[in-house]
Amino acid sequence: MGYGGGYGGPSLPGVPPQNSGRYGYGPSRYLFRNSVDLYIRIVVKDKDKGTVPTYLLAASGMNCSVQPGKIVAKYEENEAITEWLSYRIMFASNPGSKEYAYALWKDDIGVVHKIIVIGVRNEAGRGVAFCIDGEERI
Repeated sequence: MGYGGGYGGPSLPGVPPQNSGRYGYGPSRYLFRNSVDLYIRIVVKDKDKGTVPTYLLAASGMNCSVQPGKIVAKYEENEAITEWLSYRIMFASNPGSKEYAYALWKDDIGVVHKIIVIGVRNEAGRGVAFCIDGEERI
């Protein structure tokens, strides 16, 4: 029978009812064992009116969970093939990052990874888990 429906109707097996109070909990604090430094992208104009991207440190040592994904091969215009490693970085609060910013992460063996931010989203729309999708050129 599952847990019963939130409004008296049946629910899906394993899914708590809407009024159970369980939706208010965020991810476990043990999930965020990594930390990253986040840089935001600011575009300024140079003396020739061209645009120059500049990166400023927005947050240092933000607790998170860094999860490397799969390797993707991309074909460029000059027929070169580059490989990119995808990442998902999860935060307990909004990191405030935007696309084309980057995050620096030092892994367990001391290698620093520069992860370019591709997208930011409020996971499940509840405001308790925010994810950054990113890529690193390898």
